[in-house]
Amino acid sequence: MVRVIPPEEVLGEVDRRLAAALRQAANSALGMPAAIDTFKAMLDRADLALVLKEELRP
Repeated sequence: MVRVIPPEEVLGEVDRRLAAALRQAANSALGMPAAIDTFKAMLDRADLALVLKEELRP
């Protein structure tokens, strides 16, 4: 099930998820990601993705 987040809550939700992903990475034996694949996997586990800002513009 996809959770729809109201637009005014999106930035707060992104911050919350990113903070959780960074805490998880900091607690891992490997520490912060050194490769883009590791970083993308970390974002994926937090249910986040990087997109081009132009893709978000109407």
